[in-house]
This record gives sequence, C-alpha cells and structure tokens, in this order.
Amino acid sequence: MEDYNSKKIITNTKWGVLFKEDKKYSKMKSISIKELSTLPLIVSRQISKYHLFDIKNFNIVATYNLLYNAKLMAEIGMGYVLCLSNIINTAGTNLCFIPLSSQTKFNLNIIWKKQAIYSKPVLKLIDYLNGNKK
Repeated sequence: MEDYNSKKIITNTKWGVLFKEDKKYSKMKSISIKELSTLPLIVSRQISKYHLFDIKNFNIVATYNLLYNAKLMAEIGMGYVLCLSNIINTAGTNLCFIPLSSQTKFNLNIIWKKQAIYSKPVLKLIDYLNGNKK
C-alpha cells in the first residue's frame, strides 16, 4: 500500500436491502439471509466478489452496475436491492433500507495511486478529500 493514498469516506456501512415501502418489511429492524432468499432480488453484477453468501438459490430478477439505476427499479416495486447502507438517501422517498441481520460493520475508502497523472477535476477531488475545501 506504499504506492497508494486512501481516505475513509463512509463509516459503519452495512449490507442490506433497499425497497419500496410495504406493510410486511418496512417496520423490520433487520432481515435474515433466509428471509432474503424468498424475495425478488436486484443485485450488483459484482456480488460474487463480496462473498456474503451463496446466491445460487436466490430469486435474482435483475442486476445492476450503478446503484442509482437499481434505486429506480426499487421505486417502481420491481424488487429488493441488495446494497450498502449510507449511499442512497431514502428521506422523503417511498424507499426503505433495512440491514442484514448478523453482520459486521465496515468502512468505505477511496484509494488512489500516489505517483499518477490526474486530470484537474480529479486533483480537486483529492484536495477536497484531504481537507482543502476550496
């Protein structure tokens, strides 16, 4: 990691499901893997990299590359989006997020190469991340 810089951007992130409010799940504090296996899931195309659980026996109705697109699918009731917390703001929407039960929290970081040539916008972002908020 000597060749890279990093900055923590989100703390206490959890896996969970994002979905259109419904009577059955909206009031739940968490959801189990067993309950998740009965739902129509919208999952990231990269889900196999995370090793959360074996997804072959789940009802996957769609996949996504960008969480924003999955959010749109959830808003129309297409399914339950398996995703990370603290990325989509559900305030003032018809969406809910509930975390998976029995999991550990983790942090999200941005990592960039130290000796690389970056565009001006990327350099501004790096400055911002480092506390230079101009």
